[in-house]
Amino acid sequence: METIHLEKQGETLIFPYPEDEKTGRLEIKLKIAPGKTGPLPHIHTVSDEGFEVVSGTLIIKIDGKESALKAGEKAVVKAGQVHTFKNGSDSEPVVVKGFIDPAHNFRWFIREMARSANERGGSWEDVSMIQAGYMLFLLRNEYRVGGIPFFMQNIIFGTLALLAKLSGQAKRITPRT
Repeated sequence: METIHLEKQGETLIFPYPEDEKTGRLEIKLKIAPGKTGPLPHIHTVSDEGFEVVSGTLIIKIDGKESALKAGEKAVVKAGQVHTFKNGSDSEPVVVKGFIDPAHNFRWFIREMARSANERGGSWEDVSMIQAGYMLFLLRNEYRVGGIPFFMQNIIFGTLALLAKLSGQAKRITPRT
């Protein structure tokens, strides 16, 4: 089991099992503190992502449509859909069981993004832009940012990847295994 916690973000991700070797599916448990948000709008280009609320309320936005999920309710985000999510309560945490299928490099990406965030303050907003750009460029066939045309992301993240290499920031990222 692996646990990743971002104190300032109020978010904990737990990977209770290794990635399924046959299917590539990765199970995740997510806890978001009251009043806190999740990630910026993003796209998994080749993976589906599923959510099942265990307790609390999850506000999920998929392709611009927002829904509130309560305990026992589920949602699946298909590959290519822009999505984000947040805790729908200011007084109780939301706990969600989820999956990424197939996971590809998701676990590595989240681990390295969280490491950068925690070194700089403990929130997704604190991630080093150069390191994030480098990783997003490396994984451009798997992950994209919502709301920015892909060709622009290639230019922006390609430039940041070059800066990461030139400045030595790329060496601070653990190589993918």
